[in-house]
Amino acid sequence: MGELSAQDLYGLMLMRMTIRQLCNRRRNRKVHMILSDEHKELPITKNQAVLDLVAKTGNFIPIPSAQQLVRSVKLSLNVFTVRVFNQFSGHVHRKLIQEGKDAEMREGILPWKPKKFGYSNAWYVEHKKYIFSNKNPTWRNNFNLCPTLPAVLDKFEKDTIAKSEAIANALRRRKRQNLTVAERKAMISIKSQSDVLIKKCDKGLGPAIVSKSIYNAQLILTLRSDAYEELTNISVKEIVQLMYENFQKCVAKFRNQPALSAVLYNMDKYHKAAVADPRLCPIELMMKEHKPPSSTGIRTRAIVSLDNYLTGQDSQFLHCMLHPFVFKHRFVLKDSLTFVRMLDELVVPNDNRLRWATYDVQALYPSIDLERGLKSLKWFMETECNFNDNLQDFIMTVARFVLTHSYIYCPEISANIFHQIVGAAMGCSFIVVYAIIHMICIETPIVRKFKKNISMYKRLIDDGIIGWHGSDEDFALFSAAFNEADPSIKVTWTPLSLKADYLDVAMESSGGAIHYEIYSKPGNAYAYLPPSSFHVRNSYPAWIRAELLRALTRSSDPSRWAKRCQLFYSKLRETGYGSKFLMTEFAKVTWADRTKALQLKATIASSFDRRCVWSVPNAPGLRELFRSSSLNLAAVEPTIFPPAISTVIKSAKRLSTILRYRAPS
Repeated sequence: MGELSAQDLYGLMLMRMTIRQLCNRRRNRKVHMILSDEHKELPITKNQAVLDLVAKTGNFIPIPSAQQLVRSVKLSLNVFTVRVFNQFSGHVHRKLIQEGKDAEMREGILPWKPKKFGYSNAWYVEHKKYIFSNKNPTWRNNFNLCPTLPAVLDKFEKDTIAKSEAIANALRRRKRQNLTVAERKAMISIKSQSDVLIKKCDKGLGPAIVSKSIYNAQLILTLRSDAYEELTNISVKEIVQLMYENFQKCVAKFRNQPALSAVLYNMDKYHKAAVADPRLCPIELMMKEHKPPSSTGIRTRAIVSLDNYLTGQDSQFLHCMLHPFVFKHRFVLKDSLTFVRMLDELVVPNDNRLRWATYDVQALYPSIDLERGLKSLKWFMETECNFNDNLQDFIMTVARFVLTHSYIYCPEISANIFHQIVGAAMGCSFIVVYAIIHMICIETPIVRKFKKNISMYKRLIDDGIIGWHGSDEDFALFSAAFNEADPSIKVTWTPLSLKADYLDVAMESSGGAIHYEIYSKPGNAYAYLPPSSFHVRNSYPAWIRAELLRALTRSSDPSRWAKRCQLFYSKLRETGYGSKFLMTEFAKVTWADRTKALQLKATIASSFDRRCVWSVPNAPGLRELFRSSSLNLAAVEPTIFPPAISTVIKSAKRLSTILRYRAPS
């Protein structure tokens, strides 16, 4: 089948649609209403401006004020100064750092990137005063390497702030908004009331307006269950200090080992920062509108953030050590593109005996029993990893510490602290590989026993698929074995069929081949980012191209690709994208690109210089400021610093952050 024309792909109706028609269609974008009876008639739920604002999705970025540029630049320069000093400190201690890396390599520790603690603005202000003072031994003993550095940075800071103020003052006279007056008023009304919350639905089903009473009831069902215990008469500061002391006891036997000194240094540094700024994990719920409530009434997915939480660095280390081995395992999928490549290579018998079934593990993360999970981890390291006994012991020690020290605060329902005693919550990087490992331990003997009936068996975290060419009776035994292997793990299977919906692929075995296309869950909101959002402009062509390539690789023939392109085009037009822009971007991806898109991508080293990075949240006038600001630190000391600093535009504050409501702590 040849290439289709743009009109065939995207349809004359949408190309000729008027602005009024497009606006009407955009207003029909789905916003879920999860409201109690007392809130169903609230004016805020009927306000069209509120619905328009919420439908923009939480990723939408309102244009910041001109004065925001000055505030952001002042804060960013404090961070930049600390980064420049860290580059200096790294040069001074380079021999010690290299010795630590060499010792780690001899021990079999994989290269890993420590997690950065999110220090407060006040911390950066105070730390900037310290780093170039006589109280700092690194500077005091080595300042002769570049004695003019503080003065150079101070001049750059003053000049840059003056430039930012001049740009901001000029921009005040030509203020631009990407929210209407009604939408700005809607934002104020949402933030000033406490009856409803703006939340996100799971599985891409779009935003939701949720009664606070319903949301809090779901929090109670989640936290006041057998998986958590509620602690009384203990403060956040006391809990964090107790965690710190417990970690020191756990790793005491590893303290004098040179191979682990660098690892423990990074963990200790993070722990001390967490103790100085004590906080526990906040919990957020995603609404599950795609399935009925569980037997206990839960219809949400709990997400827990480990930002600045004491175990964050420990979790990062465990993730980096285990991730390479986990995603090389024969049962484990890295992503859905890997699955598509496997489908193209699978030989399908002409007798059509190949049938498919998929499964979902119910609430995998919070269901894993601690001792069984750690037993699975030990088994995996012994059978799949090349760690020596000492490193295995260290990983097991740190893993137990992370899994037993998950403390959550939820001021919406209680001033007390909740301790998770069963499983683990989403949001921790280690928990992903830990859960995958536990499932590998469960499924390995089962798959081995029934391997003569299996054409393909793969799993992405808690979603699995099997290509089965055996009998129905054998499949019944096979699927039942998953629920018998671990009493806390429950697996739900679909019936065997020639068709299956797995991940983002809808597939069918027919005529000795597998045909497939993109699968979207019923009710998908197609909540694409509106073009008026204050994102970096080159991000729009980039993500549209990425979505086109996803459609291309998940389509087994041109007609399915054309159908998906037409749907994608129509949804983007409804979101407000212009036809000329879309036609230009869509023309850059054709069916002929599919072979290349399916190939494994070679890792290309980035040319970006990370030694001295100045990053600022996006704001009007920022690009002009970057163009007018330069700093040659190589003139201070060329063996330490680059000739030009690297600039990065960070994301400005998103709508989800602006509208987020939390009870006062």
